Amino acid sequence: MPQGLISSAALFIGFTLTEVSACAQSVAGQLPVGKLQLQVQQAPSGPLAHYRLGITLYHEGKLDDAAAEFRAALALNSRLAEAHNDLGIILNRQGKREAARLEFEAAVKANPKYLEARYNLAAAWLDAGKPALAAEAARAGLAQDPQWSWGQYALGRAVEESGDLDRAEQAVAKAVELDPRMAPAWNELGIIAVRRGQVGEAIDHFRKAIEVDPNFAGAYANLGAQLMKTQDAGGAGDALRKAVSLEPSNASAHYSLGLLLASQGQPAAAAGEFERTLDCDRGHLGARLEWARIASGQGHSDQALELAREAVKLYPRSAEAHAALGSFERTKGDYRQAQSELAQAVRLNPRLAAAHYELGLVDKHFGDNPRARTELDRAVQLDPGNKEARYALATLLRAQGDAAAAQAQFSEADQINRQGINRDAAQGANRAGTLLAEKKDWDGAIAQFQKALELKPDLGQARFNLAGALREKGDLAGAERELRKVVEAYPKWTEARYQLGVILERSGSLPAAAEAYRGALSLNPVFTPAQLSLAEVLYLEGQAKAGREELLTVLKVDPANLEARYTLAAYMLKENDRRSAIEELTRIVNQQQNFAPAHNLLGVAYAQGGDTPAAIAQFRKALELDPGLADAQTNLDLALGNKH
Repeated sequence: MPQGLISSAALFIGFTLTEVSACAQSVAGQLPVGKLQLQVQQAPSGPLAHYRLGITLYHEGKLDDAAAEFRAALALNSRLAEAHNDLGIILNRQGKREAARLEFEAAVKANPKYLEARYNLAAAWLDAGKPALAAEAARAGLAQDPQWSWGQYALGRAVEESGDLDRAEQAVAKAVELDPRMAPAWNELGIIAVRRGQVGEAIDHFRKAIEVDPNFAGAYANLGAQLMKTQDAGGAGDALRKAVSLEPSNASAHYSLGLLLASQGQPAAAAGEFERTLDCDRGHLGARLEWARIASGQGHSDQALELAREAVKLYPRSAEAHAALGSFERTKGDYRQAQSELAQAVRLNPRLAAAHYELGLVDKHFGDNPRARTELDRAVQLDPGNKEARYALATLLRAQGDAAAAQAQFSEADQINRQGINRDAAQGANRAGTLLAEKKDWDGAIAQFQKALELKPDLGQARFNLAGALREKGDLAGAERELRKVVEAYPKWTEARYQLGVILERSGSLPAAAEAYRGALSLNPVFTPAQLSLAEVLYLEGQAKAGREELLTVLKVDPANLEARYTLAAYMLKENDRRSAIEELTRIVNQQQNFAPAHNLLGVAYAQGGDTPAAIAQFRKALELDPGLADAQTNLDLALGNKH
């Protein structure tokens, strides 16, 4: 899995307990299993009494005592599968992963139909880095119940770890089809999209996971990391800070936030986040090396060396760790030690451009120009965009009298430098435009987004933002033009297709709008805004039955969706299905009594049925909740006039 992504593979499911395996494996969502109503004896004698007492002790945080009770239950009945499973959860939480796996295996052996234990066994094998065995455990459960959503999810996680992204997506998509409210599965679809380089689609999936579970810290962390790639620094920062507020021990969120702060020129704050990453996960290589680079850049060479040496100690087979240590040794002037570390980095990973570059500088220091040229040449071949390596190579070539080759390298380095300056300037202009848009300075925002695109025409987020600003200015044709460019460049960007539909609908192009909404839904079948908008377009086109079906689909997935229920009631009223409309609106006001528009519409329904007193009561309630609701005031005046 790409570094920094947080999966939900280690969610362990118990008959009465749920647990997460490690601080960096943040998850939310669980299999809906019932909880026992406990009547615990003071002196347990039977296996179930010991088991129930173990559950109580677990919830009191007394893990050792709970484990002892589960073991006592198993001593009396070794085939009590639930006790094996929940003991495994405790052992896993205590870091005893192998012992936990054995308990999950014992639970499955005791009760082969115990799907929760099979899931936990799959998760344990994934935790152990053995995806093939995890897949085997998941398939065994699916053989019993092909509609087992958590089994499909576990299978998808396992084959994703094995690198089979197509089969992984197929399994996880099946899990979502079976249970659209499974936030970990939406998160996993996002991870698969990241591995395919489909950033826009990944963002959509992570947002869906958050929509399903607003407290899913891991999905916020993943969303923030991907928004960084789109240069949406504000959105990334919001998502990452939300992640760490929900789960302060979330190592990946702290790490990504550190990278964001470093990119914004805040090294002290970034170092603080990398330090917090290591507080949660002492073995986080990326955080250790990034912190070391900041320390080195601030002149704290001893701290940088200490962090890099610890990284090499923890990961002796990491080429990146050896290369970083070699770089810091060179900066401090210890060229012999630097040469040793960099040579080891190249042996471990011959394709690590940074190691070849640093080794070339060391060889040049020792006067071995032929070897230095070889290393710098290799660095440029492996990383053509490394301007530092090109400048170093050009300087060496010029010293050797190869003026033509030197000039070619200088020219390439200058061009890369200009591109980098343009990229940074474009990102800055995009950020400036976003800030102006937040202040509703649409002219200023448009100018900044256009500036960003002049500097970097392929900056998709800037073009998407430009379309939004043009829409707010009323330039629907311009917004449509920019969104079509976004969709062409990023065909799997769900939000872009949806926004294109919004523009087309506002322009009156209803068939084209419906096509855009359907395009968004083809990428994300339960993208609620597109479903609601498609329903509206279908009604406007006279396809009332199809529109109603679309709204019912939303409510099937999310019965608490007030917007969908309110829209459905409004269209029922237009179709003179007053009784059904009143039923839906009554559900809404019972569910959320302060929803003023629903009270107003319920009043309209009563008024159409001739029940003026009930209508007046609803209009007054709507105005009590929202005195500025003009429709309710107009309706109340009409109703009072009719009454008199």
